[in-house]
Amino acid sequence: MVAFALAMASEADDYRDRELGPIHLLKYLYLGDLAFAEINDGKSYSEAHWRFYKFGPWSAEVYEYLPRAGEVAGANVRHFESIYSEDGVRWSLPEPSNVDDIGSQLPPIVARAIKESVKVFHNDTYTLLHYVYRTAPMLTAAPGEALVFQVREEAGKYATTTPESEAPRKISKTQLKRIKERVRSYLADRGAHRKTVSPTVSYDADYFEILDLLDKEAGETIEESDGVLEFSTEVWKSEARRGSGIP
Repeated sequence: MVAFALAMASEADDYRDRELGPIHLLKYLYLGDLAFAEINDGKSYSEAHWRFYKFGPWSAEVYEYLPRAGEVAGANVRHFESIYSEDGVRWSLPEPSNVDDIGSQLPPIVARAIKESVKVFHNDTYTLLHYVYRTAPMLTAAPGEALVFQVREEAGKYATTTPESEAPRKISKTQLKRIKERVRSYLADRGAHRKTVSPTVSYDADYFEILDLLDKEAGETIEESDGVLEFSTEVWKSEARRGSGIP
């Protein structure tokens, strides 16, 4: 699974997208396991134990095996200083590999999940984490708890968008040119019919009386204060987390 994710990354047009760190690889393996579990009675392909961690789905055993997996895949390793100790390393293949050959060694549904995810997110940590945090196992667990993979019917209750649907829609150069022309035409037409109006304001008694009424409508001034806002741990099991349109 690691080799396949790195092979997919090696095909990226931008060389900066060809490197993957521990967080990225962990999430791609998680998404592969998640897809496999949906049609295999909730059992993951890697058989790793996944938990709700501060960086989303996390498996200590997978994390510890990543250096060995990268070595077996023939990946180059780049170390760098980082405030995140878990993320001070990147792996990349020296040249594009035969993706089809590596993918054929995985169940089709696992290969497809990893392939689609890498093509969409590459090494964009922010959007990748945002996506995995919205998957069903994460939405039904609290920090520190083991993640439970549901079968497809149950997972559908908390269905999220697929990686492909989160990818930006591609627009051809011809379509882009037509859109620009329509916008220019609209703005030109709008500007031709717009008249500049400079209203005359009378700062009389009525003016200040209205301001006073508006201030009273807004209510009393809120005094500044500081403190600690605490949320109940029950929020993790709240239906609000599993509602549609989660920001």
